[in-house]
Amino acid sequence: MTKLINKISLVTLISICLFISVYRINTVDKKEISWDILGYYMCLPATFIHHQPTLNDISWLQELNKKENLSGTLYQISTSDKGETMYVFLFGMALFFLPFFFLGHGIAGITGYEMDGFSLPYQYSMVIGGIIYTIIGLVFLRKALRHFFSEQISSLTMLIIVFGTNYIHHLTLKNLETVNILFMLMTIIVWNTIQWHKNQKTKNIFVIGIGITLMILIKPSELFIVFLPLLWNVFSFDSLKQKTVLLLSNKKALLITVTTCFVLLLPQLLYWHTKTGHFIYDSYKNPGVGLDFFSPHIFNVLLSYRKGWFVYTPIMLFSIWGFYFLYKNNKAIFYSILFYFLISFYIICCWTYWYYGAAFSCRPVITNYPLLAICLGYFLLFIQKQKLLIKTSFILVILFFVFLNQFQSWQLKNYILDP
Repeated sequence: MTKLINKISLVTLISICLFISVYRINTVDKKEISWDILGYYMCLPATFIHHQPTLNDISWLQELNKKENLSGTLYQISTSDKGETMYVFLFGMALFFLPFFFLGHGIAGITGYEMDGFSLPYQYSMVIGGIIYTIIGLVFLRKALRHFFSEQISSLTMLIIVFGTNYIHHLTLKNLETVNILFMLMTIIVWNTIQWHKNQKTKNIFVIGIGITLMILIKPSELFIVFLPLLWNVFSFDSLKQKTVLLLSNKKALLITVTTCFVLLLPQLLYWHTKTGHFIYDSYKNPGVGLDFFSPHIFNVLLSYRKGWFVYTPIMLFSIWGFYFLYKNNKAIFYSILFYFLISFYIICCWTYWYYGAAFSCRPVITNYPLLAICLGYFLLFIQKQKLLIKTSFILVILFFVFLNQFQSWQLKNYILDP
């Protein structure tokens, strides 16, 4: 029993991963690759099956959509200023789908299914890939939490994040969406940021750079994630000077990382240049949808009945409260986490389509959950030191919020709540 308690966060991690894997495999849909997922994925069949890597001809896609009804309209296709068809979304998600596309392609060839990129083997392969990325994210989340907290606090924090928030909906039934990959990349960046400040190993700064680049290739507004490692351990003028000296002493590692990141970005830049004549191009041309920095929907994002974060994920109020305890207990990382969270949340609120389509609660804020988990952990440390009555009351509130989240997730799944 003592050994079990000493590894309770590992037991919790394994249990969560098993639950998510079994639940997700049993809920595979025949149209997993549809709507936004179709947009992230389409360059793979376009390139490797239809030999249209630049998407000059979309007749195959039009016929497929007419046959399978994967999307109401092909909004996933944009046009350049020259009127040429091109992808709306960047290549980031396709990079993560790529190995599982080939897995599905191979299985389809062996089993006699259509090798069209959309038959059942491809659907299952994509879902399995999503599960793997979810598990990787949880593994690194545990690593980061164990750096700061005990086995018990780490375990409870993971349980709250997974079962008490909209994480459980969007990283199971919707695990092919961007938030799954962004959550995973965030945990990897956080863990390697911790390790780099501890050991200054080149491999850590390299992984941080690659992680940031991939986040940008999935969602360009995640560019601001660069400030998380840059401001980590910066909490005063003296610490800023020390950080500057530390970075300058690692110039070679930084140069290697920046060069590699540029190479990773190059295919996207060359594609834009080929189609438009510009190395940077905004292909997202959905009428009426975009960023409006002067009209943020802060109240709606937080408190609207439609998708309010605190309405459908009230347990995260404890994470916000946790910023106070993060400041008191670990000022060295407080400013980097707060700075990124505020910028990220403001950008989320500035999206004119602020309810983010068929989503549960505020979907894009899930990217911040690895950071908010640290805040939550410090809040739980505070509760741990309180009297029995306060701790008991808190546990009851947590249980109620988890039940509420699971109940509302069930309502959403059964269309009692309109997605």
